[in-house]
Amino acid sequence: MFFKFVKKINLQVLLTLLLLLATTLSLYFMLHTQIIINTAANDKVMDRFIEQLDFKQFNLDGSLIKSIQADKATHMVYNNTSFFDNPKVIFTDSQGIPWNMQAEKAQSLHGTKIIFASGNVVVQHPTIGNHTATKINTSWMSFDQKKDFAYTNQPVTITRPDSITQGIGMTANFKKSIFKILSKAKIIYTP
Repeated sequence: MFFKFVKKINLQVLLTLLLLLATTLSLYFMLHTQIIINTAANDKVMDRFIEQLDFKQFNLDGSLIKSIQADKATHMVYNNTSFFDNPKVIFTDSQGIPWNMQAEKAQSLHGTKIIFASGNVVVQHPTIGNHTATKINTSWMSFDQKKDFAYTNQPVTITRPDSITQGIGMTANFKKSIFKILSKAKIIYTP
């Protein structure tokens, strides 16, 4: 009789422990799933909106690192992404040469580390020291500011005081002022 009582208690304790474990696991997964769903939903939500944006960043010595102006800017949490209407961006390459970029639209990822510009994209800088004035026109271009690099697969025109270069696609190394047309290159020299 004693063993029947112990078996009955053990069975009740075992069932109670299993029920408690199942309840705890269910509660954990339910709460964890809710957190994941809320985080994923919030990533796609706009968290900032600015009209008439005018942002400037300077070095410790007071020289301009970058300037961003736009009619409208919208920021999303996901990938720290921003969207700009009519952006005008001034960024300095690693040699301190200021480049001006303007477009109809732009998107930046990871802050302003990578920028995608579209719609009548114009990138230019004046003659400074031994750097010849350069103007680049295309319909779409991506910029990696940390690498001083740009890319487009669209028709492009590069205008300098002594030449006009046209082609399809381009890579640009702003640090070395090297612009490479990817296909169908045509150059007209003006003496």
